[in-house]
Amino acid sequence: MTARGWVQFATVSLLWGVVYLLIKIAGDELSPAALTFARAVLACAVLLPLAARRGVLGPLRARLPTITVLALLDVAVPFVLIALGERWVPSSLAGILIATVPLLVAVLALRWDHTERVDRPRLLGLIVGLVGVALLLGVQVAGDAKGLLGAGLILLASLMYAAASLLYKREFSGDDAMGVTTWVFVVSASLLAVPAALTAPSGVPSAGTLAAVLALGVFCTAIVFVLWYSLIASVGAGRAAVVTYVNPAVAVVLGVLLLDESLSGGGVAGLLLILAGSWLSTGGRLPPRLVALRARADVRP
Repeated sequence: MTARGWVQFATVSLLWGVVYLLIKIAGDELSPAALTFARAVLACAVLLPLAARRGVLGPLRARLPTITVLALLDVAVPFVLIALGERWVPSSLAGILIATVPLLVAVLALRWDHTERVDRPRLLGLIVGLVGVALLLGVQVAGDAKGLLGAGLILLASLMYAAASLLYKREFSGDDAMGVTTWVFVVSASLLAVPAALTAPSGVPSAGTLAAVLALGVFCTAIVFVLWYSLIASVGAGRAAVVTYVNPAVAVVLGVLLLDESLSGGGVAGLLLILAGSWLSTGGRLPPRLVALRARADVRP
């Protein structure tokens, strides 16, 4: 990747690592549908004026049916599933489970994208990662019916994210990322308006909840999605999904420090297996600069 790509990668990783903490905070007072609707509306408020000024909305209007599918796969449904799942699992576990996205991209690519398909090392990565998921669930939520349901909902969201990544790469990689992002949130807000109204809180949420929603909508939704789609277009769905290597670490640290969540030794082992499997399944390569640094270190006396 270019230097710009690495900056985008780091920013997306950090912002999406914070998401699970903010969802946990806001989810105490807002329904999943209402929270997702608020995020989409705030994203629209930020992106619509910018996209309109750049003139990138009109050319995409004819492709609204495909954009609607993308919105369902990447925002309207998975955002709700994650917010619902976090009612029964810790935010740190939610962040770890989202780390399965690269694994799922590789699985779906076997059928739908030959450029992302796996060879034997990548297949080994898939197996290692799935063993990590099984270990993680067995340690963290075994015997807890609601915990298993919550984890299942988050894994389903991960599957939808993986499908959305491949869809975006195939259909929109040559289009303006801000234009696509803006339409995705306009469509998502429209789809969620009725469910959000039906589940709206009876009173005004607390200041903490409002602040969490504002941060989610502006930074962790509007800004991050423009960076995310741009990253997919430049490096591919599989390698862009490697942002989930960093997300779990951010989510775990914030959950433990700020929400007093715990992570067992078995949970840590599951996380490491998921990350190792994700790395292998997306090629198992180090960044070029790290390879160069290692080579220079090897030749030093």
